[in-house]
Amino acid sequence: MKLDFSEFVPKPCRSSDSFQFVPKKEEKLDLMKISKILESKGVFIDFATEFLLSMKVNNKKTSLFRSGKIIIKEIDNEEDAKKIAEKVFSLID
Repeated sequence: MKLDFSEFVPKPCRSSDSFQFVPKKEEKLDLMKISKILESKGVFIDFATEFLLSMKVNNKKTSLFRSGKIIIKEIDNEEDAKKIAEKVFSLID
């Protein structure tokens, strides 16, 4: 599964110190499979459903949605959030 992170649009979340990255083209990710891949690579998985995967990456709450959207929470710097999102997608490949 290869996702091209350059095809994602960054957006700050209005209600909290969070950033979301939204794919220009909606995906249909297999989050149960992705959760197993990430867990095998040492990522702490909080919970996984077919629509939402909640995890901790670099001590930041991170949510990955079936559509490919990813939200990095409790972070106020877009560049740091981007590094975490890129890390998640690199671990999936």
